[in-house]
Amino acid sequence: MQLLGVLVFLANLSLCMPHVRSTMHTSEQAWMRMFVQNRDNHGCDAIIPSCGPKGQCCDRHDECYKRHGCRSNSWGWSWIPGVALFDSCARCNKAVLFCVTNIFVWPGPSECCGNGNCGHSRQ
Repeated sequence: MQLLGVLVFLANLSLCMPHVRSTMHTSEQAWMRMFVQNRDNHGCDAIIPSCGPKGQCCDRHDECYKRHGCRSNSWGWSWIPGVALFDSCARCNKAVLFCVTNIFVWPGPSECCGNGNCGHSRQ
């Protein structure tokens, strides 16, 4: 089940990446920043557009991280089968993965779109 979720995510990612790269990010520095950043900004910090139909997934993920004191390094062990049963941060990561890849879930844009602070640091 977890492997299927990862495969669906990667398939969607491979289909979306050329479009995202050509329409949203014009510099290589911005493109690389999506994969190596570890900070918490308003809206989506990576691949998903904050003001798109899945932006709210990122807000929910950020709230979950804050509630459980998670950090970006929790993604490293989130892929291990069964870890989400015991680790709340892995559950946060699984939930955002499900939200983003599920074709029946469209929570709407991130709150930052209305506030005009997408990409700004939360600190």
